[in-house]
Amino acid sequence: MPDTDTFRCLKLALSAARRGGTAGAVLNGANEAAVDLFLNSKIKFLEIAEYIERANEALGVRDNPSLDEIIAASENARDVVYSMV
Repeated sequence: MPDTDTFRCLKLALSAARRGGTAGAVLNGANEAAVDLFLNSKIKFLEIAEYIERANEALGVRDNPSLDEIIAASENARDVVYSMV
């Protein structure tokens, strides 16, 4: 089993996969925005997981989402992460 304490993003991904609903879309959108911020020197590499966690907390998970809700969850997660900087 991988060390999910060291690899926090892996822990978040596994949790999103178990949770289902919009969890994966939120994780993906938040990750894309956080990595973009890192690549543009706005946050540190080890802060990526923190930004993803904060987006998860802010947005929660919707069960049995429509395609439009999945797309919106990903976009909302990006917005949340970008608003933190």
